[in-house]
Amino acid sequence: MNLHPGEKMMLYRTRKNMSQEKLAMAVNEKYKLHTYQMQISRIERGEIPELILMMAIEKVLGAVIWSDQFAENEKKLV
Repeated sequence: MNLHPGEKMMLYRTRKNMSQEKLAMAVNEKYKLHTYQMQISRIERGEIPELILMMAIEKVLGAVIWSDQFAENEKKLV
């Protein structure tokens, strides 16, 4: 199964029984970013977030969502 990063994020979020709003609140509390439920929704539908938000979401969810793509693309450049 080949999921885009937003779908992966949704999968990890639902496995943790987190709503989009709770994920946004956790990112805000832990990393002092201004993230909203609507932004989480757009990311899950395919919008690409800023790098700092990608990293914060991965940390909050305890998952690799975008980082594996960076490593894969880096191999192609070498």
